[in-house]
Amino acid sequence: MRTARSEARREREFDEHHGVDTAGIVHLAALDIVSPNKDLGVRYQAANPAAVRRLLAQVPIESGEYVFMDFGAGKGRTALLASEFPFRRVVGVEFSQELVDVARANAARFRSGAQKCRDIEFLCLDAVDIEIPADPVVLFFYNPFGEPVMHRVMERVCGSLDRHPRPAYVVLMGDDELAMLVERAGFVRVAGEGPGARIFGTVARPAGWPETAEQSEHSPGSAIRQPCGACRTVS
Repeated sequence: MRTARSEARREREFDEHHGVDTAGIVHLAALDIVSPNKDLGVRYQAANPAAVRRLLAQVPIESGEYVFMDFGAGKGRTALLASEFPFRRVVGVEFSQELVDVARANAARFRSGAQKCRDIEFLCLDAVDIEIPADPVVLFFYNPFGEPVMHRVMERVCGSLDRHPRPAYVVLMGDDELAMLVERAGFVRVAGEGPGARIFGTVARPAGWPETAEQSEHSPGSAIRQPCGACRTVS
């Protein structure tokens, strides 16, 4: 009980400090969502700000090069936290228009002396329909949906990387089952804070490049993605 009260207090403090509304739990049944994947979604509950900041600080991005995408953005807390890092653009993807409206209002009010990126956008889309930008990307997932949806999203990620080879990272705060899908898509773990918080990386190479011994040394910034066809074998 004390832990729950402490967490609720931290949630309120974050919102009050930044002038936003991101706290609380919102069940999908209470929202007007038109999507065949509604039953595969997970309730809205924002990630712990300190945990998100610690994870993003471990992603070896270069200033101004990467686009950050938050899948299941909800009220936008993670996207707002990402704007404190040197991303070129921050995009939140959410299939509830009601939550997108709240997230957009939060982005307009957000106050942070650490903010480095002011290009923040929230899209009302089903995650399986999103087009991945042809830029180096950091893709964030905080347990947003079930395995069938995650599998389809990773297929789209794979297709995008196959068409436009480039560096990409997946930041996952979620279940082992979702982590397995990321790994079977050819990503390798490069950092993280235990089983519930992982960072997977890839530096995509042009098709036909030979694999060398050095490419098997999976360190941040040098992880090599295997052929994305692997993710299409997941049942």
